[in-house]
Amino acid sequence: MTEEYWRSYMKKKEITDKNIFVTGVRDVLRQEAIKNKHPDELHGICKTDNNYWRHYRASTKLTIDELAMMICKDTGCDLAYCQMQMHKPKLGRKQAFRDCSNEFSDFRNCFLREKRLFKSLVSKEDQEDPNAIPNYLEKVFLQKEKDKVKRKMMGDDIDIQDKVENFEDSSNVQFVDTSKFDKKMEEKYM
Repeated sequence: MTEEYWRSYMKKKEITDKNIFVTGVRDVLRQEAIKNKHPDELHGICKTDNNYWRHYRASTKLTIDELAMMICKDTGCDLAYCQMQMHKPKLGRKQAFRDCSNEFSDFRNCFLREKRLFKSLVSKEDQEDPNAIPNYLEKVFLQKEKDKVKRKMMGDDIDIQDKVENFEDSSNVQFVDTSKFDKKMEEKYM
C-alpha cells in the first residue's frame, strides 16, 4: 500500500509541477502567507535551529559561502527583521527602523570572519574532503549550544550589549569600547 500511495503521489506531483498556473498560484499563496505574518513571528522562526537546518548542514555539497551563511544565520535574521520593521513597524512610524546599515555591517563582518576563520583552520587537503564543512559546522553549532546552556545556567539570558547599555543609562559610568582594538589585533594576527 505504501508504494502505491507514493507512486500516485509522485504522479500527481508531476502533473501539478508541470502546470504553470498551479505553481504560480502556490507561490503567490506562500508569499501572501509570509507577508501576513508578524515580523516578530518570522524572526522567531528564523532563529530556530530546526530539522531543516540540521539536514542542510549535514550535506556534503556545501560551499564555504554557505558555511559562513549558516554560522552567521542569527545576524542574518536580525538584518531581515530590521528590513521587515522598516516596512511593517510594530507601533507605527515612531518605531520604524530608518536604516539597517549596522545590521548589514554586522552580517557582512560575521560572514567574512567565518570564511577567513575556516580557511585558516582547515588545511587545503582537508578542504578537499567532502565532509570537512559538515564536520566543521557540527563543531561550531555544538559549541554554540554549550555556550547557550552556560549562559542560561548563569542566568545570563539577556545580551551583554543590552546589559552594558542599561548600566550606562542608569549611571554616569561609561565603558571603553574595545572593539576597535580587537579588530586591529585580529587583522594583525590573521
